[in-house]
Amino acid sequence: MKNLLIHIGLHKTGTTWMQNELFVSDSEYFIPLSNGESISGHSSLATKFYLDNSNDILNSFDDNSKVIHEELEKLTVDYRETNKIFVMSHERLSGYPNSAGFDASIICQRIKKIFPQAKILIIIREQVSCILSNYFQ
Repeated sequence: MKNLLIHIGLHKTGTTWMQNELFVSDSEYFIPLSNGESISGHSSLATKFYLDNSNDILNSFDDNSKVIHEELEKLTVDYRETNKIFVMSHERLSGYPNSAGFDASIICQRIKKIFPQAKILIIIREQVSCILSNYFQ
């Protein structure tokens, strides 16, 4: 897929702001890959990289590629001739910080397998500030 940006937004780096203010459907530049049912601008497509159809965590041997491609077709059918950038954004794509990102590598491999040409956006934050923010949460 051309024009795909995957924002794997590390936790506590302004991801929610980007999802709510930048990666929105009325943007001049971006089209979020979301079915409109997700909250806080999270991409509904992104959840397919770590959850199965029962909303349980995918096992490490499954990549959910068939489900992802079906969902992608539904989300992009009205935008075939656009020059806008499709955006998939979700903090969980970088792993879950309270479990040391145990599946971050697996999710990364799934993304590369399914979207090998995608651009990846990673925002970082100064480490002490990030640790304190996670602690206070």
